[in-house]
Amino acid sequence: MKISSRVLLFSLTLASASNAAVIDVLDDLSNFGTPHFSSLNLLPGGEMSFVSEAPSEDRVVSWMRDGSVRLGPDTESLVTVVPTGQVNAGEWGLWAVYFDGNVFDDEVNLLGFTSSTTTVSFDVKDFAPASADSYFLHFRVKEAAGDGFTFTEIRAVPEPGTAFLAGLALFPLLRRNRRPA
Repeated sequence: MKISSRVLLFSLTLASASNAAVIDVLDDLSNFGTPHFSSLNLLPGGEMSFVSEAPSEDRVVSWMRDGSVRLGPDTESLVTVVPTGQVNAGEWGLWAVYFDGNVFDDEVNLLGFTSSTTTVSFDVKDFAPASADSYFLHFRVKEAAGDGFTFTEIRAVPEPGTAFLAGLALFPLLRRNRRPA
């Protein structure tokens, strides 16, 4: 059975892009760490709520692959968050926590506290320290106990240029072995 080089190229490019992508449709909470002074709840209709349980505390939850594996600023650089609504008078914010190896490097605020339901996207590489080789996201909620926010999707995917470069790197596989007649 002979596989065409175009099919092989497409398959390898798709595989490399999908292996790096984390697309969380929030049908479970497996990509979240343990919330601090807050709670996470799955809601009907494919939503997740993140709610404060204690005022005057850092109400935070980490988001990363399988809840414990940090992401790569070169491979999962384009982050998109789809917020859907307030719980009571809640506000939410987003930070990226960067590491150099296993050593904490920096925590950078990507989005200050907001009550907006507009989808937001960031290229975390734009905010990363030069030495950073991994990161995870910190979601925070603000305000009184019982306030929070709901979300329907969180994504960390390769930026389009990265997927293109992966395909370009495989371009030599497309060359045909031509023999003179």
